[in-house]
Amino acid sequence: MRRWKFALSLAVIAAIAVPAIAGTWRLAPGRWVDLTVSQKQRISNYLEQTNYCRSLPKRDEFDQTVIEKLVCEASISQLADGGSYYPPEQVTLKYLAKNFLLSAGAFALTFALVMLGPPVSRRYLAWLRR
Repeated sequence: MRRWKFALSLAVIAAIAVPAIAGTWRLAPGRWVDLTVSQKQRISNYLEQTNYCRSLPKRDEFDQTVIEKLVCEASISQLADGGSYYPPEQVTLKYLAKNFLLSAGAFALTFALVMLGPPVSRRYLAWLRR
């Protein structure tokens, strides 16, 4: 069998196997994160300043007031729950790029090693024998 066929076969196997071995194909699961004492204190201070969302600072812009109201309500919910839930990781462009680059790197490295390994090793052994 020609060397390039063997190199191509091994490179394809490596491109498939390396993400599986490295575990980059797995998406991160959802998790619950408890609030620390300092976070609880900061949220409590903010809620006391706003009188538990009853006296938000007046702004000229409507959007700013709505956003502050939403943030305040989210803070109340987070403080009552004692933490927040982070949803599972989604398939994003970053996730796809990471796995593609890992596969492409494994493919290129394996192909190069199989193609260049025997000639380089022969020359090295010949140099050692002199």
